[in-house]
Amino acid sequence: MYLDLSDNKISEISNFELMNLPQRKELRLQNNQLSEIYPMAFMDVPQLQYLYMRDNLIGSLDGNRLQAFHRLEILDVTNNILQKESEASSPGWKFDGKIDTLAFSNNPNLQLISIQNNNIVQVARNSFDSLDQLLVLLLANNPIQKGMLDGVRNLQQLSLRNNSLSSVDENAFASLRQLTTLDLAHNSLTKIRKRTISLQTKLFWLDRSKNQLASYEDGTFDAKIANILLDGNPLFCDDEFDWFVWYLVRNRVRTFLPYQSEITCAGPKKHIGVRLKDLMTKKTNDTLTEGMKALGFNEQGQW
Repeated sequence: MYLDLSDNKISEISNFELMNLPQRKELRLQNNQLSEIYPMAFMDVPQLQYLYMRDNLIGSLDGNRLQAFHRLEILDVTNNILQKESEASSPGWKFDGKIDTLAFSNNPNLQLISIQNNNIVQVARNSFDSLDQLLVLLLANNPIQKGMLDGVRNLQQLSLRNNSLSSVDENAFASLRQLTTLDLAHNSLTKIRKRTISLQTKLFWLDRSKNQLASYEDGTFDAKIANILLDGNPLFCDDEFDWFVWYLVRNRVRTFLPYQSEITCAGPKKHIGVRLKDLMTKKTNDTLTEGMKALGFNEQGQW
């Protein structure tokens, strides 16, 4: 059973306004003008699993407001204004631009959290602790300066797209052994350290498009990653880049999507404008030729 209050002009939910809803499993509040949710707004909603509050003016993710939802699985507060408000502002939700430690500790069944398109500036250590069921975490389009992801060891999908990231700590994803999808597109990354994703052996989708990545240190990738999106990076295709070309060939990696331009090199001079695809083809042919020679064949395929 669900209650749909979306597409209205609701600006606040006062104390006790949404109470005695013991059978409701889904609550839709998206696309309102909601800016204030009072501490006791939700009472006796023990079965709620899906809470949609995107496209509002909510200014906080206060864990106390979520404590009534012990069975909550999906929380969507995309497109709000999670940002600092003054001490003198309304008695509703207030937020200082951070996700605090144990912010979701009362919601251990959460499987998806979407906080995209807000103004979050910091994710505190252990913010997502106790969320063993969390599979999808969407933090795209937030100017996050630093974040800790401890406590979500079963996370499978993580989006940090367009977060003004200039670097990623080598241990940032160390606890995320189940990760399959990682989106780091539209940031300002210039380097990915060698062991940053060495433990993510299940990763099959890595989006690093629209960054400032020129090259990758030898050994950055060990396990096969089927999709590594590279569009919009100034790739420097010199001899030190050669190992990466071989990695792409050996693992048959897709590097761009159908709607994107083919990946080309930005340097050195002799390779400016050369398609990465052509380097991969040459690497394949060279490897085949070397293999044939090792078996005693000449370039014409004869003994």
